[in-house]
Parts: sequence; C-alpha cells; structure tokens
Amino acid sequence: MKKILLQLILIFAAFGNGYCQIPPYHAAIYDSSKTTGYYFLVPSRFTNSTLGFHSQLILDRYGDVVYYRSLGTVTNSPDFKVQPNGLITYYKGQKFYVLDSTFTIIDSVSCQNGVTTDSHDLQILPNGHFLLLGYETVVMDLSAYAWFKPTGAHGSNVANVKCNVIQELDSAKNVVFEWHCSDHFAFADVDSVWLSNPFTVDWTHSNAVSQDYDGNFLLSSRHFNEITKINRSDSSIMWRLGGVQNQFTFLNDTTPFYGQHDIRRIANGHVTLFDNGFRVTTSPYHWARAMEYQLDEVNKTASVAWSYTYDTTMYSKATGNVQRLPNGNTLVDYGYIGSKNVTFVVVDSLGNKDFELAFDDSMASYRTFNFQQLPCMFHRPEINCIDSAGTFYLDAGDGYDSYSWNTGDTTRMIPVTAADTFFVFVPYGGDSGFISSQKLIVTDVADPCSHIGVPFLESGKEITVFPNPAGDQFTIQSRQTAISTAEIFNALGKKVLTVKLPASNSQLKTDVDTRTLSPGIYFLRITAGEKVFTLKIVKS
Repeated sequence: MKKILLQLILIFAAFGNGYCQIPPYHAAIYDSSKTTGYYFLVPSRFTNSTLGFHSQLILDRYGDVVYYRSLGTVTNSPDFKVQPNGLITYYKGQKFYVLDSTFTIIDSVSCQNGVTTDSHDLQILPNGHFLLLGYETVVMDLSAYAWFKPTGAHGSNVANVKCNVIQELDSAKNVVFEWHCSDHFAFADVDSVWLSNPFTVDWTHSNAVSQDYDGNFLLSSRHFNEITKINRSDSSIMWRLGGVQNQFTFLNDTTPFYGQHDIRRIANGHVTLFDNGFRVTTSPYHWARAMEYQLDEVNKTASVAWSYTYDTTMYSKATGNVQRLPNGNTLVDYGYIGSKNVTFVVVDSLGNKDFELAFDDSMASYRTFNFQQLPCMFHRPEINCIDSAGTFYLDAGDGYDSYSWNTGDTTRMIPVTAADTFFVFVPYGGDSGFISSQKLIVTDVADPCSHIGVPFLESGKEITVFPNPAGDQFTIQSRQTAISTAEIFNALGKKVLTVKLPASNSQLKTDVDTRTLSPGIYFLRITAGEKVFTLKIVKS
C-alpha cells in the first residue's frame, strides 16, 4: 500500500520551572482514512538490566501528543489505559491508581490478604469489581530439578518461588475470588529455559488476566507458554492451551507460541494473544506474531483464524499486546524486540499497515491501547489569534499556571514572526501532567489570523455556528452580511466540503449537512462581504 503521509515528530517541551523531554519518535500514516481514536502508551527502556519508564503519553490518530505526564524513575510496568467504565488506570508503587477524566486520582486498588500486587494487569469488570494479578513467595524443595542454567544445576531444597495469584475484589475492595497458581500447577509445568537461579525462581510469570464471555477467567503465564481457563465457580482448571500441559490440537499451525502476552476474548468469539516467539537464548524461538485463534473448547482444537508478522527476523524479548479495533483493524505492540525498531503498528485484516510508530532510540511500550473515544472531551487550551496594531499574536488563554510552546516560549501570548507550526502545553490534572492544544499551521506571516487552522478572534461577534460540537448538521448564522462562500477544511488544511448556499444572496442563515464527515476537528472558512472568518468545528 502506498504511504500517503509521513510525520517526523521531535518534541522537547519546557514545562513551568523545568524541562521534560518527550522521547523523539516518528509516526508513519499509510492510510489516514483508517486511523482513528487515541493511543495510550508508556515509553520505557532497559538500562543495565533495569526497566525504567519515562512517561505516560496519549497520542491522537495522527500521532500528535495530546497528553503527557512524567513518571520520574520507576521500575515496574504502568499499564496505562481506559477501563470500560470510562475511568483511567495505571500502576505505580505496588498499587493501581484510578483517575477520572480530568486525570485526578479518585481511587487506588491493590491485592488483599497479604498478596503483593502485580503490575501486569487490572480489569474493571462490568459489575464494578476489580480483577487483578498478585504474587506470593512460596518456599519449595526443587532439589529434584537439575534444570538451572547454564550448568544444569539442581534447585535449592529451600528455594523462594514467586507464584502468581488471581484476586477479584468487589467495589468495597473485599476479596470475592482468590486463586493460587501454587495450588493448581506442578512445578514441572514451567518451561525450564526460564530457570537460572536455583535459589530464587520467577516461576509462572503470569502477565494477563481477563474475564471470558461466560464469566470464567483466562490467564496468560509467560514462563509456562500457556493460556489457562479457570472456572470462576469452583476454581478448577477448565483447559490448558500451549506449554508442556497443552490439551489442544493445533489444526493449521505447527509453530508453538512462546513467552506470550495479553490473552483476550474478542467480539467474534475467538481469542487473541501476542506471541513473543522468545525463549531466552535457547532454540527454538521464532519471529514475533499477532495471533487470533478459533477454539473448540469441547473437542479441544485450535485453528489460526488470523495472524500478522511484521518481520520474520524479529522476535520480542518481553511485553507487547494485541488489540482488535472496532473497524476490524488490529493494533500490535511489539514490546522489547530483538531487532528492528518499531513500537506498534495498526494493520487491516489483510495485513496492510495503516499506522506505525517507533521511538528514535528504540524505546518500547509495555502495552499500547487504542480508544475510539476519550472518557470525555479533554479541556485543551484554545489558541486564538490577535491583531494588535499590526502585530499578530497567538494567545493560549488565561487561567494556567504555566505555558510551554513548541517554540520554547513560556508566556501566555507569543508574537507570530515566522511561518511555522504552533502548539502549546499547559498543566492538566496535576502531578506533572500536561495537555496540548491543537497544532496550528501558519504560512502567511502577513495575515496569520485568516489562515486555516487559526480561529479569527473577532469572528464570533458577526458569525455564529451552532451546535458546536455538531452532529449530522450545523447552522451558520450571519448577523450582518450575507454569506458568499463557506468551505470546510480538515486538520491538515485539505478542503473536504464546499457548503451549498441558498440561491438568495440576502440569506443570512444556512444549514450545513455534515453526514459525509468523519468525527474529528475541522475548520470552517466563511466569506461574508469583504471579510473572511475561520472557525473551528468539532464533528461528534
């Protein structure tokens, strides 16, 4: 497929009394008609075998930063996402935090009964309960297992074994379901390639838990190469897919999944997972794959319904996820890859790329999620254009503690002295969070206020557009002068609609049909008499 747009985004933003750097990245758009929603991710890197996380990012469908929040230096995986109930969650410091749409912390969730909270996953269920992973340390006699690398040493007879636990908490944080891996798995179920320390063992390394369509639970255990279905009523294991205890016959695939992440049931009844393809340095391992399986849970057969491979030389050492989007596209986050440089891609059902993002220094993201709608319309700063005695200024509005323009300016208003792309960050939600304005492109320095992308400050006094945000229709009302032309441009400055005006040139009111426009930001340019007005329109 022909690439129709390539954006190179390098952002170094000054925030208030210090400087925070958004990691340089590039976003390639191959088909802009299929890129939708907002991307949630947390860029991170390994340094001296330590995992460090940089920031929380929300990007729009074009790859532009909407929201940024510095995390400082943390060494766990902050699973940053919007839950089905519209609340936002992330992990930091042995608990999950719950945020409202203003990014204000309103709650926190952690495991109970002495179980340590695991950073890998939290799901808020439809009934308001919390489903999360934890872990405990169990002392085991592993002296019978001569499996420890690199010499085949026997395990300790008093080994400290990290074992995962599933907990479901009700809305009051009471435990209503608890399941211990140590009660249901045998130690020999582990893939021995992950064993290196005979005294301290990361055994199951479970990394995802979700509620299945029938109310039971699906568990992904990386060091078992296994997906396990667990009965919510009696805690029994219903089936095991993959690994040494696999119960399924794979009908059309001879390549096992290794070190997998992110088991999810999708709308068509199939399951998806990210096959990292990695088993430390022990062969066999293979390329990373996004997998969709059709499971016959009665006859225990598994068929590959769909898969996607970015590159047959690229495996993933850790993390990653697969998300099926409402339009049928699939997002694939590749985690910590062993070669190449890609963070995530969005592909269609035929495997054609629609969107791709990569950090310039090969940073990864634990998971990346796409959400078609944000929990609510974020209160982004509005940039207005002001003509003051022939000098043009961009004004980000009052009421903010600090301003950080991409030009390096830190004042509310900046003069327009050159053709450029402008945007500004302001504090949002507290705790080192910042939200951006829309990008505004100025090409005519002599008259920037009439350019597409910059709303004309005085226009509201003569032209009214309602409702805004608009649905399938909005109305243009001119208070004084008949409208001669009206055109709608998208956020990139491309004209997408010419408004059909009434025959009478004395008409001051026009209804505009917007059913052909996709939801998003547009700019309406109106000629009325000798004046030209530009107004931002939101199509909901």
